Amino acid sequence: MEEPSPKRQRTQLYEKKRAAIACVVCRSRKSKCDGATPQCGFCEAVGAECKYVVSGNKQDDSRTSSSSSSTQARLVALEENVQKLNRTMSVLSAQTQLQLQQCQLDEAVPTSGNGNGNGNVQLRHPPATNNFQQSGILSHMMANIDYDVTGYLTGLESRLAGWPAAAIVSYPEASELLNMRLLQTFLDKVHVWYPLFERQTLQEEYMTASEEVLAAPSPRVSLCLMISAIGMLALDLDDGRSHASCDQATHAAQMLYTVIADQSIVGIQCLILHAIYHLLSFRPIQAYEYVISAAYKAQNLYKHDIHTRDVVNSESFTRAFYSIYVMERELLVQLNLASSGLRSLEENIPLPSGTFENGQEDGGMCIFFMAEVAIQKMMEQSDRNFSSSSLQHHNEIHFPTLVAEELEFQILEWRSHLPPALAFPDVGFSRGDLSLYLKLQYHAHTCGIFWLALYKAVITTDQSPELVSGAEKCVRSYCSFVDAAADFFSKPVLLPHIAMTLTSIFTISLSMTFVKNAQVPFGLEQLDNSFKTAVRVLSRYGTLYPPVGQWSTVLQERLDMKR
Repeated sequence: MEEPSPKRQRTQLYEKKRAAIACVVCRSRKSKCDGATPQCGFCEAVGAECKYVVSGNKQDDSRTSSSSSSTQARLVALEENVQKLNRTMSVLSAQTQLQLQQCQLDEAVPTSGNGNGNGNVQLRHPPATNNFQQSGILSHMMANIDYDVTGYLTGLESRLAGWPAAAIVSYPEASELLNMRLLQTFLDKVHVWYPLFERQTLQEEYMTASEEVLAAPSPRVSLCLMISAIGMLALDLDDGRSHASCDQATHAAQMLYTVIADQSIVGIQCLILHAIYHLLSFRPIQAYEYVISAAYKAQNLYKHDIHTRDVVNSESFTRAFYSIYVMERELLVQLNLASSGLRSLEENIPLPSGTFENGQEDGGMCIFFMAEVAIQKMMEQSDRNFSSSSLQHHNEIHFPTLVAEELEFQILEWRSHLPPALAFPDVGFSRGDLSLYLKLQYHAHTCGIFWLALYKAVITTDQSPELVSGAEKCVRSYCSFVDAAADFFSKPVLLPHIAMTLTSIFTISLSMTFVKNAQVPFGLEQLDNSFKTAVRVLSRYGTLYPPVGQWSTVLQERLDMKR
């Protein structure tokens, strides 16, 4: 067998590694040195004397250190300048956009219709209702309305939107007592509807962040400010006062650049709170912008966490995800807006369990939230079923009887599984606001299921038993919906859904006016009282929300026209 050459033997005796300091022999050979002591691998293999010489050029080291410190200082200064520039550009951009929208406002806001002779609402631009982009149950109801709700709200919010002239708003320090009151108001009035946080942890983090308000901006400080702003708004609405923008909300808005850059659950929660604040202020179009931003941030977090799933499977993330889902559904069923595509991840996100990561439970609060998620899922499935049926009968008015019966069965099953604390009777008062709100949702959904039966019965005078039965169910459900709404709004109530609930009263009532005085084989007398109740509810809240007062006038004019 042939013996290996001396060169190969030397190669096998040591590994060639790159060393931070090479010995004199390896440096003269210009070969790699493994830096071993007292002898490197090569010197040991060949029996050479191995010496290391450390460079004593301290001047270069000090020069490098000085250069590094100078560079770091310049980077810090540059970052501060970039942050200031971002805040300035945000203000200028908002002011520029506001000016452009104000110039177009006269073309965007509809006026109450008295001048056209037939009582219809006049628009200064072509009506958008013929191109309504909603699908499913609500699309059929909304197509019967010659009033562009989305266009009206967009124009109104653009006109009323504003931004502080200064880049930074001075934020007054609040006492610990006031902060605790605002936090408790938030938990009692809002958090019960969207239980995003574990209460004890939230209280500790809120009080800590309250002390950092005047320090550097951060998503956590912005979150604290939004809780304070929502608490302040809730106190004003409880007292029956219209709420103007407060310093807490403005200060939090100026920290949005930190929230947008944040890639954690805190950033998502903060955007959700901004959406809730705008919903309570009856600015649904602006609220939807925050909902969409939160939806995209949640989807990005899901994709980044695809391997470990530590964040996505957490209770905090699932609650944030389904809060966005419910908010988006509430807004999309009433407004002609683009979807975020969040539902594509719905099957991959577990439902909230009621237990947070620290072991704390709030199952009782989560039950209502889960009931709301469930009915929204059913409504979304209903939309898909009705859309599929409509595509097959696009040239005629078609009421899918079997589909409607299946959807009715599903919602009855949902109602039968509600716990006693949330169950509601057919007649009489419910146990509380949460139960009464589910009753509103139930009757509104049932009315939508059988809307096409009523529409076809009136337009085609078809008197087939199944069609007449469906039409009667639609009328009864509408009347029950309005009665529940009157009970719900008969007392001071605060909920993030208030804007869309009032919008539902207007849009559903407006779509039902076409059957007034129609010749159908079933009584419509009960509709008169329901229409009056709807106008009364809208008029009552018109003092707090001017758009709602406008809608009460529009609905009354439409009813007068039908006499």
